Amino acid sequence: MGAGWSVGSVGTVLGLFVAAGLAEIGGGWMVWASIREGKRWYWALGGVGLLVAYGFIPTLQPQQSGDFGRVYAAYGAWFILLSLLWAWAVEGQRPDRADLGGAALAVVGAMLITFLPRDAKGDDDDDGGGGSSGGHAGMPLAAPEVALQLEQEEERQPLYSPRAAGAATS
Repeated sequence: MGAGWSVGSVGTVLGLFVAAGLAEIGGGWMVWASIREGKRWYWALGGVGLLVAYGFIPTLQPQQSGDFGRVYAAYGAWFILLSLLWAWAVEGQRPDRADLGGAALAVVGAMLITFLPRDAKGDDDDDGGGGSSGGHAGMPLAAPEVALQLEQEEERQPLYSPRAAGAATS
């Protein structure tokens, strides 16, 4: 499979995304049913337990899946798909073409986020710097670079100048 991915590790990643989705959606649905549909209190308690489990499941993702942001960004796509499938299976709300098309786009994005080969710095290109623009991971400027650029601009142009303020009032 390349980039350190085996069929087994891909299966693990996808299985954990599904497990997280079922825990979050199932837990949320149980709390919803308890509060909004009058189910007994232990439905809410069971839902809370599933939501707590959901919080731990993503930590089981293999290291190569990425950091917190990437794992949760990719999980969001699986949440979209699983929510639609849950509504169909549990509530009889069949997804339409727009639902399925949107979910498919999201899942393709999740696959790119999770499985696209990157070098050790997180870049997906060969120049080592994230592209010709000087950013990281294909972005024009990473957040620390933006902050540094803003600080340098502030040093050159003060926000308040008594001389400029006096000229504006006269």
